[in-house]
Amino acid sequence: MSIFLDFLQEKADKKKKTKEEWLQATAQNADKCLFATHIGRFTHPSIDTKVSFSAGTPLVRVTGVVSSAGTCMEKDVATGANYLSTADLASLVLENGKTVYENLQEDNPNLKDDFSALAVDYDEIREKLLQIPEHHVPEATDNRLKQVYFPVDGEGQYHLLSVLPPSSLTAELQKRIRQEDTAARETKDSKSENYGRPYDFVAERVEYSVGGTKPQNISRLNNLLHGTFSALLSLPPQLSSDAVRKPHRDFFQETLRDLYYDSSFSDHIFAVHDLLLVDRNNKDIRLTLRRREDELIDAVIWQAMALQQLPGGWTGAAENQLPKEQKIWLDQAYEEERQQGGWEDIIAGQIASWLLRAYRRKCQDKAVVLDDEVWKNLRKNALSALRDDLADNAGERGMI
Repeated sequence: MSIFLDFLQEKADKKKKTKEEWLQATAQNADKCLFATHIGRFTHPSIDTKVSFSAGTPLVRVTGVVSSAGTCMEKDVATGANYLSTADLASLVLENGKTVYENLQEDNPNLKDDFSALAVDYDEIREKLLQIPEHHVPEATDNRLKQVYFPVDGEGQYHLLSVLPPSSLTAELQKRIRQEDTAARETKDSKSENYGRPYDFVAERVEYSVGGTKPQNISRLNNLLHGTFSALLSLPPQLSSDAVRKPHRDFFQETLRDLYYDSSFSDHIFAVHDLLLVDRNNKDIRLTLRRREDELIDAVIWQAMALQQLPGGWTGAAENQLPKEQKIWLDQAYEEERQQGGWEDIIAGQIASWLLRAYRRKCQDKAVVLDDEVWKNLRKNALSALRDDLADNAGERGMI
């Protein structure tokens, strides 16, 4: 059996019909469907405005970016819930990678062979399904859509543009996000061949619903994705009087207190813990562990850099009892001494010690017992990062 015939059998069995009966009844509703890339119902369920265009072959393929110019989009189908079966039939991808609709357009002989196993007229079904419009531009907009006045040549001349949700692009983006989520779960599954490998994910996102409890009333792709899509979290920044806490006795005990409770920092700590539990020791795992450790070290150094941006001399207050090496590292008043070096060996050791304490505190009795070699490696990596930062700062001074 082929993909096409298997699909017909599955659908027919659910409706307790023969394949021929289901196919004829479904094809009859083709004129109730419309291929579309932008569907107004994503903005409001009562908006009937929709647009269909073909972006053709992607002009530029850009990794990590979803756009009509660089993405092979699957066209959505705008239709009512009663006609989703017709939309699914026309959009079914066959063995050659093309949809039933595309194969009918090309009069593909392989699809014809499948029809030979059915007691239906191929030409009749083909004619009905090809009634689905592939290109559509509405004659009018809708007052519930956002309107944009776009100036053109001539005084007082403008185009009135309607902003339509790009349903095809939105669905493609959601599919890719779900693929990343699946890949991320596999890296944490000890039975998966991808266990311990690095992965990408979209952080700080929220989910929104289109169509509520009836996503099938919006479009075919919306129904397939259960009406759930992702967006980046957009909230006003949380401002405080000081962007970073000034230490008085110890940078690691005072300033890094906020970093310790930061959710992103905690995620990195637990990611390191997961890697330490892996019973395999291959190149991918070692590289991932090193990358995670570097991210933790960078997080500490970023806190120090924030203090370095403050006006110099803030450690000179009478109540300030910071160790000399921390004053040199953190206070811009000591910039010349900082560039001379000699302090970074002590700071690197303190960074390594603080990170190990943070790991033990967060993981508690589940923490892996680590030997002195781990501390030495962390100290070595921290020292390298501190010296890179020194070199960068020296280069910037030389350019001024």
